[in-house]
Amino acid sequence: MTARPPCPRDVVLALIFLGETWGRICFSGKRRMTSLLSPQKINLSRILLPACLLLGVLFSVSALLPSAFASRRGPPTVVEHKDGKWQLRSEHVGGVGIVVVDAENKTQLQLAISDAFPKEEYVRYVRDTSAGPMWTDYAVSYFVTLDGKPHFCIRTWWDRRILIDLESAKQVPDRAFEQILVSAETQHILNTLEAGLPLMTYKSTAELDRDRVRAVHTAAHLAGRMKLREVASLLKQLEPLDSVSGGGGGFKRRSTLNREDIWEAGDPSEHGVFTTRRVVQLSLRRMGETPVGYPATRMDFEDESATKEAAPRHRRVRDIELGMTPKNVWRLLGPPDYAEMSKDHWKNYAWRYEMDATEPYTLLILWADDAKVRRVEQFTPPLWHGNELIHPRPGEYALFDADGSTVWVYADALYSRSFNGSITQLK
Repeated sequence: MTARPPCPRDVVLALIFLGETWGRICFSGKRRMTSLLSPQKINLSRILLPACLLLGVLFSVSALLPSAFASRRGPPTVVEHKDGKWQLRSEHVGGVGIVVVDAENKTQLQLAISDAFPKEEYVRYVRDTSAGPMWTDYAVSYFVTLDGKPHFCIRTWWDRRILIDLESAKQVPDRAFEQILVSAETQHILNTLEAGLPLMTYKSTAELDRDRVRAVHTAAHLAGRMKLREVASLLKQLEPLDSVSGGGGGFKRRSTLNREDIWEAGDPSEHGVFTTRRVVQLSLRRMGETPVGYPATRMDFEDESATKEAAPRHRRVRDIELGMTPKNVWRLLGPPDYAEMSKDHWKNYAWRYEMDATEPYTLLILWADDAKVRRVEQFTPPLWHGNELIHPRPGEYALFDADGSTVWVYADALYSRSFNGSITQLK
């Protein structure tokens, strides 16, 4: 390991040491110092000491993190050799990088996430936030032996693998091991779904351990990306689970109606998401299967829970009329699969329905600011195909997120030459 070069943190620590020393001198009350200080400065010096001590503690704690990541936000993924085996510290995957620590507790590798992915791919799929880079939604991690040596692998939601040779402590290409890795991932999916399904037989996943639920969601998501039709029956058993999380809103701020009129018509934005159903239905469609048909969202104005579709909803599309309210559309088609917005075309929200017709397509209901249908569109191929429908522009984040929803900042790209499909205005 080479010695690390001086970093800005070292300079800050030196300044803090000097400030702390100055604070102690001022706070000691020595005559020769206090005689040079005004009363205001003396009061300031009494504040300076505890402030410097607090900052010193904070920066001392930051020094305990691997130096390459100490000045960045979000803890790294730490793979360590402990108790005679390689393991993931705290079962945590994510953060600013990946650290490999050997049996002697010495750091052998510090891999920044910005270096783990190709530059353009990092820009497209990794979201930089105040909490650090976000890149691990539905990411699967596992240990695997390749050529007799232990490796650690992470497969992201966009199917990029980070493969690390733990003995050599370096990132290596995964192409030569494709068949072995696919086999390991397939087995991981089967094991996770078979073990997790009995645990998720409650009516609501809200009663379950979040880590267990997340593991099942991740396995279901990967099954769709890998098109593993052999697990379709397991996924269909998960679809009835009705725990609501997430959601959206904000239509009231844009509408020309008062709150009473919006309540009467139905707010097209306020909703919750059945997360398990959304993941399961997305994966079933990707593997060529038709979902059972349970609603993937719940609108706040619903006076009763929507149930499984009595008949395919694509047969009722012709009954949609301009000027209908959200409640009218809900009674006709049920709640949408996604309720989304964009900067321009969907600024008053759009309801998105994935239609499992003989020729699948996506139906979009666009809302006016008076909470009435202003436009009905058909997208072919259906949008559940995700980012493969978009010709990426340099420096742009992916249009579709991990769960198939659109990123509102870029959703208008569907109406540009970037979209590799057709849009038909039905109404």
